[in-house]
Amino acid sequence: MKNILRWIIFFPGSFILAFLSTFPLHWLLYFSLSRYFQTYPEFPERCLSPFLASYIIQISSTRIAPSLKKQVSYFMLFFQLLLYILIAFPQVEQLLGLQMQNFSISMNFYTICGLAGMSLGFYMNYKNYIKKNEVDE
Repeated sequence: MKNILRWIIFFPGSFILAFLSTFPLHWLLYFSLSRYFQTYPEFPERCLSPFLASYIIQISSTRIAPSLKKQVSYFMLFFQLLLYILIAFPQVEQLLGLQMQNFSISMNFYTICGLAGMSLGFYMNYKNYIKKNEVDE
């Protein structure tokens, strides 16, 4: 019964943990940066929030899943890549419909920070779960 609940919770639980992790980040940055700046600079938070959220999604999904951690890590990697493609290409329906008029890429620095967090999280999963299991087999 415990394993079934963990399989049900791993997907929404990782996104909930990523969302909740942004609150301590906000307060940490707010209290540390407000000492040095008159107005709170939003740039560090806007860069670190997608990085941290993507990292937390990768790490927490494999920690919550009871087994098949390699497959869960790959699944979350491809799911996050799909989300970032949908964010970076707002005209996906035009792209898939082969209508290339007014095609623009809206990939900005914040998207790149999210991709970096996702990549780091996948690397940590690879180092901890995937590579270790390949050596054991």
